[in-house]
This record gives sequence, structure tokens and C-alpha cells, in this order.
Amino acid sequence: MARIAQKELALEWDVIDEEPDLVRIHMLLENANDEELMRKLESDRKGRRDDYPVRVCWNTTLAGMVIGHRSTAETLRELRRNPALRKVVGIAVAAGADGVPTKDAMSRFSKKLLRHQREVEEIKRRMLVELRVLLPDLGKDTAVDSTAIRTWARGRRDPSKSTDPEAGWGMKVRRWKGKDGVMHEDVTKWFGYKGHLLVDTKHELPLDRTVTAANEADVKELSPLVEQFHEKHPEIKIKTLSADKAYDDGEEVRKLYEEHGIKAVIAIRDSAQDGEDGERLSPGSNVLLGDDGTVYCYHKEGAAIVRQAMVCWGWEKSRGTLKWRCPAAVSGLACPERETCSPTPYGRTVRVHAEQDWRRFGPVAHGTKKRKRLYNGRTAAERVNSRIKGGLRLDELTVRGKKKITLKLDLAIIVLYSLALGHLRRKAKHWRSYTRVAD
Repeated sequence: MARIAQKELALEWDVIDEEPDLVRIHMLLENANDEELMRKLESDRKGRRDDYPVRVCWNTTLAGMVIGHRSTAETLRELRRNPALRKVVGIAVAAGADGVPTKDAMSRFSKKLLRHQREVEEIKRRMLVELRVLLPDLGKDTAVDSTAIRTWARGRRDPSKSTDPEAGWGMKVRRWKGKDGVMHEDVTKWFGYKGHLLVDTKHELPLDRTVTAANEADVKELSPLVEQFHEKHPEIKIKTLSADKAYDDGEEVRKLYEEHGIKAVIAIRDSAQDGEDGERLSPGSNVLLGDDGTVYCYHKEGAAIVRQAMVCWGWEKSRGTLKWRCPAAVSGLACPERETCSPTPYGRTVRVHAEQDWRRFGPVAHGTKKRKRLYNGRTAAERVNSRIKGGLRLDELTVRGKKKITLKLDLAIIVLYSLALGHLRRKAKHWRSYTRVAD
């Protein structure tokens, strides 16, 4: 009997994105763990008119996000002209276009959802537990990133005088060097909010979120976001977390490691010396701690100073130090001071305690392949942001107020969870049938 080894389930977002809209909507509605919320909403409506069932309104809300409609009105127009879509969201065939909820009915339903934010949160929590059954390593390697969310209100110099006084002015600056060697700068300004996402970098799934006014600093949300996630999902242990320069703060790196056991990989803001100078490890030492987190040893050859980057030999948990070794001993470089530093074949070792500077000398050393690999995983957060804002139209909201913005972000996360569950369950079912055929 030929046995076929089970593969590891993996999300293929490119495959999900290429599915027809009706297939994705069916996948979404079939896998959204929303029965508890539906029963609560139906209980609230008991004894009143039920022209447009809450399940139809809920399905319509989610379906519009999958299709990518900018507003509820666009979704309702599509439902009136598309009988196949009406059937998928649960509108009776006999009702036809008359069964499509009115704009006022959808507006009232949205207000009801705001009163059930806890139940919406619980849907997310339950679905993430389901996902972890299929993806056991979910939440191991993570990244944090913020994204701009514009409010449906005109920005004023004084936000308190706006129709959305909870919002604020935000600005992001992106700098890069062109092929001509000239530095370029791209500035984006917006009035509204920031969505801060904690993302699994392997499976490109959002794990949790917070929402703040756009003028709030990103770094302030790092620890609260991680702590909030751990309260909801103590069973998931984050091992690493990567973030860009907006989160560069030594105290945050320390807290993540000492309080949560998380190794942070956060880009360092550019210093004036750009890593060319730094402080000595100790007075009179020939070991230099670079501004970029690199450790150097140096010697003089005549009037010239020759400097070599030492080789990181890993994090020593019991000591709370990074261990560095002599580059001549490790790679065979010629060094006239080799015997003076250490006559042993192993060569000189240097230990730099994280307390020296958690930004530069945290558990994952700068310049190592491991750090580069983990930091590159941060782009997963950017792709998730793009999927939420572009595909699910969170960048074109027609609502204002922090509570409504937060609800929209939560619904977008539920959509992604549902699509992911549908995709994974279909793959698992296919593999099981394939294995039975092989038997």
C-alpha cells in the first residue's frame, strides 16, 4: 500500500485573490464563525418587523467588502441587478430585487453592529483559534506596521473643530536613493486614523489591531498591541517581531524580550555617523561598538587604523549578552595583533551586554543573516495592509469616528480569516481524498 506523506498546509493568497467574486463570497459566508452574533441580533429584533433579515444585512455587508465596493449603496445596486449574488447572500429567489435591503435598513443595521463590538471581537478570536488548528506555527514570527486610514470628514487645522474630532493629521515620509545616486523624498499627509496591525509573517494573516488618531506615534502602540494580543490568545507564543524605524526604541526592545520572551528586530534610525564611529567597549579597549550595532576590533599599521568587523557568535540567554569572536580566528584573516589579543586557536571573544544599548545589542545581532531574514519578513505586514486597504477598500471609507473605523477594520480581518479558512479546508479535504485514492 503506497502512503503519501501529508504536506504542511499553507495559505496561497494569489490563488485566493484569483477566485471569482461569487466563489470568494460563498467561501467567506460558509466559514465566518458568526452564528452567535446572528442569534443575538435576531433576539434583539424578535417581535418587530423583519422585512430584511439580519443575516441578509450581515452577508451583504461582508460581500460588499469582498467585491471591493466603496460604499453600501454600490453593493445594493449590484444586488438589485445580480440574481446570483442575491442568492449567495441569502435573499429568497421569490423576493427578487425587492428582497434587497434599503439603504436606510443597512444604516440601521450598521448602528446595531456598533453596539455589538464585543461579539464581533469574539468572532475574530474564535476564528483565529480555528486557523491555528490548521496552521500550528501561526503567530511564531510576527511584524508590526501602521497604515493610514482616512476619515470621511474634511480636515481642519484644529481637528477638534472637524466633523470627526477624534481624528488627527498624520504624515509619513519615505526616503530612497535613486539610480542616479540622488536621495528622493515622498511625503504623504492625511486626516484620520492609523490602523496598527500585528501580522503573522509566514501566513500573512493579521493577528490583532489597534486604532489611534493619525498624529499618534507608532512606537506608543507596540507594547499595548502585543499585550492585548496575549490577553486574547495566551496559547500563542510569539518568538520574533520585526518593525521599521518608526518603532525604534530600546525600552520597547527590552520590554518585549524580558516581559514576553519576544526577540525584536527593529530597524535603527540613521545616526549622524552612519555607523562609521562609536564608543569603545571600555576605556583603552581596541573594540569599538558601532552606531549601527556592529562590533569592530582595530589595530594600527603605521599611522593608519585598520578596522575589522567581529563575527557574531550568537545570543547568550543566561548572560543577556551577544558573543563576538575574532575575525582572524574565524575566517583566517591576516592580523599582526592576532597573538597579542589571544594566543588560543579560538581567538579573542567579546561579550556585549544588551543593557549597553538594547536598540543595537538586543537578542538578534545586527548584520547577521538571521536578522536580515526576519526583517525581510516585515514586508508581509505591508502586503496585509495592501490587501485590506486596496482589495477590501479600507482606503476609501465613507464613515467617520474611531468606533466606526475600528468596526470596519475588524470586519476586514473577519473577511481575511474566512477566506483563509475556506482555502485551507478545501486543500485539506483535497489531500484527504487524494490519500484515500492512493490507499
